[in-house]
Amino acid sequence: MNILPPDLLRDIDKAQTRLDEQQLDTFVAAMFHNLQRQANISAVVQDGDNARRKKQVGNSFERAWKYAHNHYDGNFNFNLLTEVAALVEPSLCQNGKNYAPYRSSLARMDGLRNLPPADTTRILHNLDRVFTSIQKDVLHPVEEAIFLYSHLVRIQPFSNGNKRTASIIMNTTLDYHQFPTIEIKPRERSTYTSLLDSFIQGFKDEGSSAINPIEPYLNPGWMQKGFFDFLGNKVLSNLEAAECHLKCLPKYSIELDTNGRSGMYTAKKTLSAWFKRRNNDEVYQVRLERMNQTLNVVGNISYEVLDHILNDIKSLDGYKIETL
Repeated sequence: MNILPPDLLRDIDKAQTRLDEQQLDTFVAAMFHNLQRQANISAVVQDGDNARRKKQVGNSFERAWKYAHNHYDGNFNFNLLTEVAALVEPSLCQNGKNYAPYRSSLARMDGLRNLPPADTTRILHNLDRVFTSIQKDVLHPVEEAIFLYSHLVRIQPFSNGNKRTASIIMNTTLDYHQFPTIEIKPRERSTYTSLLDSFIQGFKDEGSSAINPIEPYLNPGWMQKGFFDFLGNKVLSNLEAAECHLKCLPKYSIELDTNGRSGMYTAKKTLSAWFKRRNNDEVYQVRLERMNQTLNVVGNISYEVLDHILNDIKSLDGYKIETL
C-alpha cells in the first residue's frame, strides 16, 4: 500500500534520526508533549457543538488521550476504539458500559458532500476492511496513523465525537512510535475540509466498482493522496521545528568540583527546579554524567543566571561552565 510518497517518508525518518542522534531524550519527549497538548486543545473545537461546552469536552478528551496512551500496545484494535470513543463522549455510553455503541442511524458531516455508511452493519463492514488492510500491508507508522484517522473520519462510526476519537487514535499511534502528534490549526480549516472532502469523494468513486472489497483501501487514488500528504507533511514540519528549536537553545557543559555525590545531585535538582518554576511548558534538559562529574544543560537560561544558581549551592567546591 502506498499512502505517502517515498521521498516524504525518507525525509520524515531522516528528521527523526537527527533528533535521536542528539541524545536528548527528555528534551524530545518534552517537545512532543507540548505538541500533543496543542493538538489536544485544537481537537476540542473540531466538532460543531463543542464551543458551548469546551471545558467538559476538553476534560473528556484529556482522559481519553491518557487512556489510549496507557493501553495502546502498537496494534490497532476495535476494543480500544470503542473505549476511547466512550471516554471522548461519555453521553454515548449506555447502562454504565465503558464502550461506545456504533451508530445505527444516518449521519451528516458538516461541509462535506459525503454521507457516511448508513447503519451499523455497513459501519462494521467498513471498519473490518480498514483493519484487514492494515494487517495485509506493512505500513510505516506515520502512514498507519494517517490511514486510520482518514478512514475513521470518513466512516463516522459513532453518533458524536468521531473527529476527536480519530485524532486520539492517530496521535497515539504516532506517539507510540516516537513521532510528533498532528494538530489541525483553526486557520487550516478550509484546506483541511477541502482535502478531506476530496479524499472521501475519491474513495467513493474509486471503490464503487471494485471486485475486491479492500481494493480501494490498498490502492488509494490521487484524490485521496492530497489529504494523506497534508497530514504527512505536518509530521515532517513538527520534526523540523523541534530540531530548529533545539539548535536555537543555549547549551552548556558544566564540570563540577565536589568530593561527594550530594553536590552533583543538588546541582541537577536545583537547575531542574529553576526551569520548572519558570514555565511548566519550558523545553529543557539537565543531564548528569556521574562518572565525569559533568552537567549538560540545554534550555533558555543565560550564562549569568546559570552562574548565579551554581554559586549558591554550598555543597559544590567549584565548577567550570563551558558554552557549547
